[in-house]
Amino acid sequence: MYNYKLNGGMTLLVIDIRLAGNASSIEGRLEVNYNGQWGTVCDDTFDNIDAGVVCNSLGLGFVLFSIIAV
Repeated sequence: MYNYKLNGGMTLLVIDIRLAGNASSIEGRLEVNYNGQWGTVCDDTFDNIDAGVVCNSLGLGFVLFSIIAV
């Protein structure tokens, strides 16, 4: 995780993310690297908009749908 100072004093937080747990590189469970350890993102309010941001960040294009495990 990295912090960058932008013009105007704003801070941009940059984190390592990946999709894991699937044979395909374009689907899987979202993981975040925090303090050198990978962990699964777990949030009941994660939706297709959030999935779109992740896919765009990973250069994967657009989202057809996202599945929330319960």
